[in-house]
Amino acid sequence: MRTLVSALVRWDALHHWPDALPEVRFLCHPHRHLFHVRAWREVQHHDREVEILTLGKEVAGALARMAPRGDFGPLSCEHIAARLLVHLNLARCEVLEDGENGAEVTA
Repeated sequence: MRTLVSALVRWDALHHWPDALPEVRFLCHPHRHLFHVRAWREVQHHDREVEILTLGKEVAGALARMAPRGDFGPLSCEHIAARLLVHLNLARCEVLEDGENGAEVTA
């Protein structure tokens, strides 16, 4: 049996894609999303080894450091998820734009 705990954080921020394809060229300009970030961490027992409220605060703190002044710059959902995965020792991380489209990265 494998157990993962998770926390969902919603983060209002900008980002852009400098090399956007012609059909979505508008994405090269900074645009706002409400990013939905779900982070999972593996635990070895079922008695709050990782408190989920604390995990959510860790994710929010990491997002604040990644998006100073509310701007992720050119970071994609994939980049954000991968950085969180590594920096927060996660098993899995999903980042969605406006709760719809995005990426999931697993360890």
